[in-house]
Amino acid sequence: IVYMADWNVIMFLCTPELANLDVLHRSSLYICDLPLHDFSREVLLASAQGSSELQQLLDLENKKSAEMQLFVKKLDMEMEKSDILLHQMIPKEVADKLKGGMSPIDTCEVYEKVTIIFSDVPQYTDILKSIDGQLVVKLLNTMFGIFDNLTDRNEVYKVETVKDCFVTVAGAPKRITDHAAKMMEMALDMIDAVAFVEDPRQGKESEHIKVRLGSHCGQIVAGIVGNKSPRYCLFGDAMNTSSRMMSFGSEQCIHITGSVKAELPENFTVKARGKITVKGKGEMETFWLENRVGRIPPKKDEVWPDFSKSALIAVSAEAEPIPAPTEG
Repeated sequence: IVYMADWNVIMFLCTPELANLDVLHRSSLYICDLPLHDFSREVLLASAQGSSELQQLLDLENKKSAEMQLFVKKLDMEMEKSDILLHQMIPKEVADKLKGGMSPIDTCEVYEKVTIIFSDVPQYTDILKSIDGQLVVKLLNTMFGIFDNLTDRNEVYKVETVKDCFVTVAGAPKRITDHAAKMMEMALDMIDAVAFVEDPRQGKESEHIKVRLGSHCGQIVAGIVGNKSPRYCLFGDAMNTSSRMMSFGSEQCIHITGSVKAELPENFTVKARGKITVKGKGEMETFWLENRVGRIPPKKDEVWPDFSKSALIAVSAEAEPIPAPTEG
């Protein structure tokens, strides 16, 4: 404010405080209304340009943040797929030890008493000669898929499959006291469930696949051996004896040793087979497991495999290609 005596007036000079062009417009002013003698115009225009650039940078950062969140989500899904696949090959307890840096050989543990089952298809060689290889794969996939569901149903661990042989154990890697009962429940379910699998040979369409099972209870060492293609393996005479019980068994029968019989509760029905000479073992007294009092056999819809709903495929179906982060 300046008083000019010659003109007898008070000169009032000011510049409106405008944050941006929007405020200018709301004030019913225009750029031409701003004085020419100062930097008001330049400041306002620079502010508007800076605000626009800042908004662009903010939008870009928000876009990058959203892309990074998506990238992390996809990465978590890929890691989940890897864990699922790993746990299908190796028990979770052992896999966690390996991921923690433990040497494979250090994962091996002694289990004083477990129960093992070996099963095979006695007519497998004839089936191989009678049908196409693709049908053999379909047959084994269906049968083993049923057995996989039964391992979950009976809380036992699938050790391996070799050709038509399916091996399971109870008492490892999770130590339990009722391993024999769980394993024999699994065996009875297997005998019942193969009735759902048709014999693919010509002229045998009305019949179903038949299996024979052998079981023994004893000590084993279990763990990961080697660095490539890791697999949870069982070692010990109990494995060999269980295999012998299978080989000296009969179709649709469960052949067990006296050690298994001794571990079973009284509600299991066992029939003496007598003494037999077993290769590599000599004379042994063995038994046939017949049933369990009050047992309910599995239904087809409870155990039939649905490969489209496997855990790994379910996770894969949800996964999408991981986008590359935007540069800039």
